[in-house]
Amino acid sequence: MEDLKLTSLENATHAPELQELMRENMWLRKKLRRAEINLERTEDLKDRTNVLLRRVIEDLRLTQEELEHKNLDLESMNQSLKEGMERQRQLQLERDNFHAELVAFAHRTGVEEIATIVLHNVANALNSVSASLSSMEQVLLGSKTIGVQQVADLFAQHKEDLGTFLAEHEKGRKVPDFLARLAAFLTKEQQKLFSELYITKKSVDHISQIVDFQQTTQSPSKSQTEAVALRDLVGEAIDLVRGSMDRAKIPVRLERLQPVQVRADRKKVLQILLNLLFNAKQAIQAAENPLPEIVIQTGMSDAHHAFIQVEDNGVGIQTKHLAKLFVFGFTTKKEGHGYGLHGSANLAAQLGGKLTGGSDGPGCGAWFRLEIPLFEDRDE
Repeated sequence: MEDLKLTSLENATHAPELQELMRENMWLRKKLRRAEINLERTEDLKDRTNVLLRRVIEDLRLTQEELEHKNLDLESMNQSLKEGMERQRQLQLERDNFHAELVAFAHRTGVEEIATIVLHNVANALNSVSASLSSMEQVLLGSKTIGVQQVADLFAQHKEDLGTFLAEHEKGRKVPDFLARLAAFLTKEQQKLFSELYITKKSVDHISQIVDFQQTTQSPSKSQTEAVALRDLVGEAIDLVRGSMDRAKIPVRLERLQPVQVRADRKKVLQILLNLLFNAKQAIQAAENPLPEIVIQTGMSDAHHAFIQVEDNGVGIQTKHLAKLFVFGFTTKKEGHGYGLHGSANLAAQLGGKLTGGSDGPGCGAWFRLEIPLFEDRDE
């Protein structure tokens, strides 16, 4: 009995301590559980972060491959540009040789007029080639392809810790945005080069057409007439001179382009238009007009004829010179030869039409109108 009383007394004495130990144990259990939950969340976050980093790395790898492909494309276009420039040099040599041969032939056969007119038209076409090649050269000189190499160098330097570099390093975090901007710039650059290459090809094709035309000029039966829309011819001519006009900062405005069809030799009409456009450009440059502009119109001149009119706000023409505009050898330009308008007037006559021109005087600009019979009014 005494032992039982003693035990009860001891239990009563230690009861507060046991309760305190139990509370502390409960608190430790809760704290341990919270730690376990936080650990689970940390592991989950780590797993999701790794997945995200792997996706980012894969996207960057694909972007790098795409940029490398674009870089190869640009290198290919650069090579094409070099070949084009070499071709231009060869064309220049061929032009000189052709000129010499043509002049010699003209002296022998009495058709020197043909030689000079053809040479004049070739020179106009070469101006377009030169303008496009110069534009492509400027694009390549300002190219950002070096950015691809810079990104590749960064990836090589951090090959072992690429994920950490991209996620944590200041430079690494900027890489995705940099690549996006670079890709957009290179795409725009590529589109510009493709556009200029297209214009260069069209100009070279036109030079070939001029030569073909010269070879058949004595055989009218070989003239290739077809139904053509004047708007299409105007668009083709503008494509050929766009580079030259852009460099000279001369806008070409289209006004009242009516849907008119004629039957004509496309090459002849194109040569006339190119000559008129380059003449307008030179007249504007000579005038140093602060607001230069060339305006092109198409429409009906009467019930049987359609027209294309080219008007400029250049130096204009003195009234006393108007009657001699289409005379072979007559020119008001310091470096002119007087072949272009004369040859164009002859081509217009071959088309069954006519070329006229006028001006309100010096400083008032000038206009030239090509009239061609309508499609239904020409014999097949």
